[in-house]
Amino acid sequence: MGMSVDGEHHKGPSTLDILTQTYGALRDNWWNLCTETSCDSSAPWVREGNCSTLSDSTSKACADLLKNAQETADSAGRSVLNHLKLLAMAYPAEGEHDDALFPGLAPFSLARTLLEGAAVLKWSLTPDLDKRLQRSARLQLWSAGEAQRARGASDSSEPLAAAEKLVKAAGFEVRDGRFPSQRLIVVNGSTQKTFQPSEAIEDLLQKRGLALYQSWSGYAHHAP
Repeated sequence: MGMSVDGEHHKGPSTLDILTQTYGALRDNWWNLCTETSCDSSAPWVREGNCSTLSDSTSKACADLLKNAQETADSAGRSVLNHLKLLAMAYPAEGEHDDALFPGLAPFSLARTLLEGAAVLKWSLTPDLDKRLQRSARLQLWSAGEAQRARGASDSSEPLAAAEKLVKAAGFEVRDGRFPSQRLIVVNGSTQKTFQPSEAIEDLLQKRGLALYQSWSGYAHHAP
């Protein structure tokens, strides 16, 4: 499976070799990023923010939302690493190719998920603390709403109610959305749309990221 030059077989690295080496390098670099401990504590993406000018209850709720943003980023970072590990193992080494084991389009699902994870990590830790609070509030309501919808209308709405209570305690107005399990925050009189992964991806890679996401989603969902 060596590459060819002008129709002649070339004994350089194969396509599979390049894929394996690339994903392996991405995995290793992401691992180094996730385990880096020398980041300056004053960096905007690690600052927890100062809520001391707010009332005690509001200050605590804001601190909880900022903590949730950090935990969301940590979780997304681990998810990206795990999916990179699987991608690095998806393709066989040169000489070990077996049609019965070749992953086909399956890696696109992994690539799509790691793109979401990397984007959510960056989106959640925006240096602007006001935006970070808003994004954390939106993400908490979206996540709780999705969990509630998955359980069904007859199930208790405790997770959603708890998320709504926290977001309101942080000073946000919350309105009902289009669906029973959807809640939206209001900022400066404007109802904010519900969280979507595509928003975070566009924030990370602009239109090119959205194009990749749409393409990989098609492959992941078996589109021809």
